[in-house]
Amino acid sequence: MTNSIWKDAVTPSIIFALISIIVSLVVYFFDLATKSLFAGLYIILFSTIINFILLLFLTKKYRNDILGGFIKYGKALLFGLIIGIYSSILVASYNYVFSTVIDTEYQKHTNEKAQVMTANYMLEKGIPESKVNEIVDKMKEKELPSPIKTSLISIPATIFFVFIISLITSAIVKREQEIFVEETKETVDKN
Repeated sequence: MTNSIWKDAVTPSIIFALISIIVSLVVYFFDLATKSLFAGLYIILFSTIINFILLLFLTKKYRNDILGGFIKYGKALLFGLIIGIYSSILVASYNYVFSTVIDTEYQKHTNEKAQVMTANYMLEKGIPESKVNEIVDKMKEKELPSPIKTSLISIPATIFFVFIISLITSAIVKREQEIFVEETKETVDKN
């Protein structure tokens, strides 16, 4: 008899969250977010690939180790969604601690570097300096969200993101037991 799917998803969720935290620490330590104007896009793409592979692996492991090698699409999708719920809370908690204890100025410094890179990019593209200054001034006027607000916003965003990935991984991992074939074999064997 298997445990509750909510219980079964705890360890995979911790693994999923830890990998997300490790990726964010690599981005932080190597200052990858500000290497180029489009660095954020590359980081999102890389994270999506890592999360896809990890969710595929964790769901397949759940199917094979806990469920005896079979899982319906809906249950695989639910398992991925639960991983998204648990891991989003863990990662949001980490992000809050990071922003309030580890590096309280990180968001501000990253935003300032992004403004400079944006201005340089626009100037290289031939946009008049007065227009560039106007755009950068508008960027500076935008108030950065508080760490608690950022963390709270990240929870539903992460759940949605993992749910979308899970729509695909569940289709790959699903393996339903063929009851009709087994019943036919048993009937043939008895005769």
